[in-house]
Amino acid sequence: MNTRTTEKAALTGALSWKHILVAVDLSAHSEATGRYAIEIAKPFGATIVLVHVHPRIETSEFITEGGYQDMEQQRRDAQTALTRLAETLRESYPACESTFLLGDPAERIVSLAHDLKADAIITASHHPSFLARLLNLDQAPKIMHRAPCPVLVYHGDRPARLASPDLGPGVQAAGLEPDAMRRKILAPVDLAAEPGPTLDFAVKLAREWNADLYLLHVYSAPPYVASSHYIYAVQGIDWHRRQLEAKLLDWVDRLQKHHPRTFPLFEDGDHPAEGIQAVAAALPADLIVVSTHDRNWLFRWFFYSEADEIARMAAAPVLVMRMPQVPQAEESRQ
Repeated sequence: MNTRTTEKAALTGALSWKHILVAVDLSAHSEATGRYAIEIAKPFGATIVLVHVHPRIETSEFITEGGYQDMEQQRRDAQTALTRLAETLRESYPACESTFLLGDPAERIVSLAHDLKADAIITASHHPSFLARLLNLDQAPKIMHRAPCPVLVYHGDRPARLASPDLGPGVQAAGLEPDAMRRKILAPVDLAAEPGPTLDFAVKLAREWNADLYLLHVYSAPPYVASSHYIYAVQGIDWHRRQLEAKLLDWVDRLQKHHPRTFPLFEDGDHPAEGIQAVAAALPADLIVVSTHDRNWLFRWFFYSEADEIARMAAAPVLVMRMPQVPQAEESRQ
């Protein structure tokens, strides 16, 4: 089976989400996260499962009986709050369940996603400080890098639409007319590779939502070119840039056969994550679809990647698909 036949088979299928996990911390943002999850679940008729993971009470000789009773009361209060939240959301969407767990939030949520064969996890990110990221206090990146399904990071504490800076001609050339009723999905792509499962997923979701799909490539010239005095180096980079633009147009042309409302965006920028965020604000995008990769223990410890930065700081919700990393031996054979 050739590449085009395989691509057509991947793109012609439909999404079928049945179970969506919604991780809530029972803060003031939790109801907004739950209501956003309902809007995602409705087109699929999916069941949403609210899940809250409470810290496990560890017995210790340093905990007094009064302290233990206080922690038990906090557990009961959290369980009651989760039940009430589920009841509130069930008034507008009956297919809403809840699960209360004890232990490490990321581990238990990922384990539950495996057990339920969840199609997606929706969680919130509250944009922690650098120190909080260093100490791994935000659960969203941990879940993103371990989950067996796509993870949608919702920013309930940010406006849905942000004022945007002036962008390059790519956004202007796309003919972006204001249309508050039309959903827009932004899919950043790496033109050095070939279209993969993340782009297939974005096309299917755009069809399901009847949304506009924008493929974005943020081009960064190699550092040595900016300081180069050799005209041939600059000309070579200009040629490479034109080649990538042509490749993006080719991808869009192929995808338009499966979803006609697919458009190209090609922007220049030294920092891809910042460029993606700026374009998302300019559209404005309703969803950004990105992929992340399995990483070694050092990357998992610091939990930093372009996908993490976009998921934390973007103006729109971000759906992250975890793509397995190609082993070096296999990569060298390709």
